[in-house]
Amino acid sequence: MTLNWPSVVLLLGLAALFLFRSALDSLLHRINRVRVLGHSLAATPEQTSQGFDNSSTKTDQLMDLLNSKVLRDVEESIKKHIQNEGPSKAEEQVKILIRHLASSQLSAKFERIGGQIFGSQLAILIRANSSPITEDQARNFYDDAVRKFPTTFVNYTFEQYLSYMVTSGLLAKGEKGIFNATELSREFMSYLVRCGLTHERGN
Repeated sequence: MTLNWPSVVLLLGLAALFLFRSALDSLLHRINRVRVLGHSLAATPEQTSQGFDNSSTKTDQLMDLLNSKVLRDVEESIKKHIQNEGPSKAEEQVKILIRHLASSQLSAKFERIGGQIFGSQLAILIRANSSPITEDQARNFYDDAVRKFPTTFVNYTFEQYLSYMVTSGLLAKGEKGIFNATELSREFMSYLVRCGLTHERGN
């Protein structure tokens, strides 16, 4: 079964909001303004000093920004699973949810990178995971890809090509133009193996 990891990240976050609603309400009463998905929620002076009515808390407002029957059904399923299979203490439930949320966020990041990265960039990562790679060596991979797929790289310079790998956290630039594979890079390569995504990519 293939999971839509961005959706999993969202659902786990919603589950955390639902399960620990009381604690969140207490925290949110002390917040004057929050911003979620481009929506700004501000507390009035009366709300700040007197608190919110239970029927319209900030948690309710945040939950309503992401609301559908399908989400609520999956949310309920997650809640039941934790209640039936998980620990009884709330703090232990939080630890589990945070760990799964972190894993889901990482998988979502890898899924996004996997859909964007070129085959020649993957070849650079494989090389860099064996030993550091110089900028000139990385350029050789780029130049070879340009010769084979000129239309793909017509508006994509070597600087952009290499910068993507650095800004994505896959390579770290060291001294004298040396690039090293990062821990994220090694985890990404493991992710590709686990998901069966090691097929050769032409570009």
